[in-house]
Amino acid sequence: MKKTKATDAATGTFEAAMKRLEKIVADLESGALPLAESLQKFEEGIALGKQCREMLDRADVQIRTLVETRPESPAIGDDLDKDEEDGDEFDED
Repeated sequence: MKKTKATDAATGTFEAAMKRLEKIVADLESGALPLAESLQKFEEGIALGKQCREMLDRADVQIRTLVETRPESPAIGDDLDKDEEDGDEFDED
């Protein structure tokens, strides 16, 4: 398999994948790339975005598992769920 910057980022950290994704976005937004290269970078960006989302989902599951299994800190989990339900903690109405 050909090793690319995308595969390096995919096998690395979340931060490395995000840095690569940010570079791809900047390259695409510049409008200076030929169509074929833009399509290649777009495809790489989609794959990196999916990988980042999966990493975040795994981290979320791990955090929720830790919170749920620690009886001495139930308020943390309660606060997480409450914020998601309210959704208006920043409204000033």
